[in-house]
Amino acid sequence: MKHWNRVAMAFLAVVLIYAVFAITHNRLPNYELLSSQLIQTRRNKELRRDPFPAPFDADTPCTPTTNVFFVKTHKTGSTTLQSIVNRFGFIRNLSFAFRRQDPRGHVTFKDFSKASPREMFFPPIHDRITCTFRGYNISTVHIAYNRQIANSYMTEGTKYISLLREPVSQWLSAYQFFKLDKLTRDHSMETLLDKKNDYWRSNLYSRNLQSLDLGLRVNQFEDMASIEQRLLILENELDLILIMEYFDESLILLKKELCWSFEDILYLSKNIQVAPGLNISKTMEKKIRDFNSADMVLYHFFEEVFFDRMRKYGPNFENDLSKFRKMREQYQKECTEKTLERTSFGTFHYKLKDHSGEFCRLLAKETLFPEIRERQSDYDC
Repeated sequence: MKHWNRVAMAFLAVVLIYAVFAITHNRLPNYELLSSQLIQTRRNKELRRDPFPAPFDADTPCTPTTNVFFVKTHKTGSTTLQSIVNRFGFIRNLSFAFRRQDPRGHVTFKDFSKASPREMFFPPIHDRITCTFRGYNISTVHIAYNRQIANSYMTEGTKYISLLREPVSQWLSAYQFFKLDKLTRDHSMETLLDKKNDYWRSNLYSRNLQSLDLGLRVNQFEDMASIEQRLLILENELDLILIMEYFDESLILLKKELCWSFEDILYLSKNIQVAPGLNISKTMEKKIRDFNSADMVLYHFFEEVFFDRMRKYGPNFENDLSKFRKMREQYQKECTEKTLERTSFGTFHYKLKDHSGEFCRLLAKETLFPEIRERQSDYDC
């Protein structure tokens, strides 16, 4: 009996030591616990605020936003949202933050400072004489989010938006697209998901990629205080975070936030993946969640924010959503064939019908990158 008491006491001591270590080092012992704590804290704050505003009326006069910074996240359906914002800006002859050295304008995870726009970007259309490399209207390329730096070259009053995807499906998409199996000697997903191996450190696309896109650093992936601080900063700085699993609903919120029309948010899905997805077990699914714990906290928190925004929209939401989906279905029939067409990126998109109009062409276009480059590349800076 005494032996078992000693074993129990020893076990309790180990648990206490681990708890003290976790608290003092701000480690993230459980993403579900942190998510629920942050969500509950936010709900308590919401209850103390003013009651819901009056229901949104789509016919209320407002001024469309023409300055938008889309913090483009990887493998979240972001190419479709990018095409929507690009089309809006291109039609209106707006200036894009677009990297000269990349055919798609991306900056990826390169070090970026206030001097970088002059070094990397085409100048804005209105800036070819003064060459300040300031006053851009639109940013939709991959670039690590830093609000202070972005404010230095975007037009004042720019709206900042982003897009999140459920982390397991996002990670599996990244695993296939970026060929992350090659990071391990045995090409094993399970080996990669074992954090002790550190294989993931050799490729930034391999872990918590959405959090990384939104400014969290690699050495903060398991730091509870840093993750919480980053979430609160993002909620304060970003005007809207869309959710890929509710993409049409997200666009209705975007339409309201930016005071755009239904035509402005129309889309045809881009970068359609037709290859079969990975079939994984429940055990492997849990390992993916644990491996991407920062992304799990990020997603659950902003999913809560998203649903709160939907509730505050008012009773017109379902009517506007239904109207948008009918309009989208109508344009898809008028503009495209039933067959899909392979793109240069190895994915598929809708094939345009012969003799369709200019708006259909822009709607079905895989990308407007060549047109944007051509329009802004004629400069003397």
